[in-house]
Amino acid sequence: MKRVEEAWGRGNTAAVLLMDVKGAFQHVAKGNLIKRMEEMEFEANLVRWVESFMEDRKVIRSMDGKEGDSMDVETGVPQGSPVSPVLFVIYLSGLFGQVEKKQEECGSEGISFVDDVAWVAEGEDVGECTQRLERCAAETTIWAKKNACQFDIEKTEAMLFTRPRKNQEPKMNARVRVGNHEVSYNNEATRWLGVWLDDMLTLNDHTRKTLAKAQRAQNRVRSLMTKKGLSSEGCKQIQVAAVQAVALYGSELWWHGQGNRAQEVQKLLNDQGRRVTGCFRTTPQGALMNDAGLRPAKALLNNWVRRYKLRQMMMPDAQGEGRLLEIRRNVLQRVEGIDKVIPEDKPFERRSYERTTLPMEKRRLKGEVIIQDEKQALKEAKLEREGLVFWTDGSRKEDGWVGCAVVWGEEGRWRKRRVHLGRQKEAFDAEMYAMSEAVKIADEMAEEKEVTRVMGLTDSQATLKRIQSDEPGP
Repeated sequence: MKRVEEAWGRGNTAAVLLMDVKGAFQHVAKGNLIKRMEEMEFEANLVRWVESFMEDRKVIRSMDGKEGDSMDVETGVPQGSPVSPVLFVIYLSGLFGQVEKKQEECGSEGISFVDDVAWVAEGEDVGECTQRLERCAAETTIWAKKNACQFDIEKTEAMLFTRPRKNQEPKMNARVRVGNHEVSYNNEATRWLGVWLDDMLTLNDHTRKTLAKAQRAQNRVRSLMTKKGLSSEGCKQIQVAAVQAVALYGSELWWHGQGNRAQEVQKLLNDQGRRVTGCFRTTPQGALMNDAGLRPAKALLNNWVRRYKLRQMMMPDAQGEGRLLEIRRNVLQRVEGIDKVIPEDKPFERRSYERTTLPMEKRRLKGEVIIQDEKQALKEAKLEREGLVFWTDGSRKEDGWVGCAVVWGEEGRWRKRRVHLGRQKEAFDAEMYAMSEAVKIADEMAEEKEVTRVMGLTDSQATLKRIQSDEPGP
């Protein structure tokens, strides 16, 4: 998507050719794989292990995938083995090197995920993009013949990404020649790696299809939750794993704060909340999400995008100039500034960084978290206890205003701290903020007085579960 957007920024058109390796794992020539690993300077011990690994699973096949002796090639890595996808990626990496040698002629970029190969080409019009994709396909075919591979022509697809309407008619008539076949550009959205890509990259088709798929998953698990007598926590875990994961797949690509899409996701979340808690349809949204331990749509989508960006931050620089993170005082920080590796004459490729702080290692809460049912919790809350005791609460009014409070006893009288959080939060955020304020107050008082024991009480079980981890989240 980034390459396509850059092409649009230059006023050009972008096209993609999707190719799928036929019988990928069965068509791995041992000799070629070993040679490729040596070219990539793998350790000798690892190369010998791979050679022995494949020797034990030798199969002689012809190019049509049938066992025989028409071609004396040792092929195949076993499907189901964890190491097989890794070996195939190493094997296939030689393809991109060969095409990149023709970079000026092809003018394209290759990306892949195991056996799914995509060639991205940029040009001034549909005709130029088509010619560059055909050169990529030709070089790919040459490499495949040398390495005992085949690409499934039935699964080969072509996409054209364009903004100007004038390109629609040439798109309908254009064909990409792949070997002896011609592949036309798809008129509808195309699915690649689970994401439905349309020619304008709106991802509207993707959102509609994933929400529909999630609703079908919801219908399947509905009877399971009602008939099997699962606890509310068990219902929530099923909802998150089987429904939310489907609905939000790829959301980090399309979520930019759109209100209409947030409403569509929230409808699904409201249904999930009612399944978990058994509440009525008239239950206020804030209370429903809080009691179910679910995040509202905007907070959930924002968190998916943030976690995606954190994963990007943890990756090495694509230009090989080191990592995009540096270590300072036991934390990892994103480096502020501009990419130095991008030439000054290409400002559209330069991007600024925002500072973010991450813990270097996971730390467990030094304390005990106790979650009880309502009756037992009320009884415990009325007991006299030694040390500092806090009561915390957060709420969201019907008009959208959100706030929280912390109350504690000190020298025979009640003290309180209240915080107004505006309209951009949910009840769960307020509960979390209240607990955070209680910890701050305890830290402040520990410096002034001898506090050996601190207890915090809240009616939000979701908050108690969340504070046990410092994973990125609310």
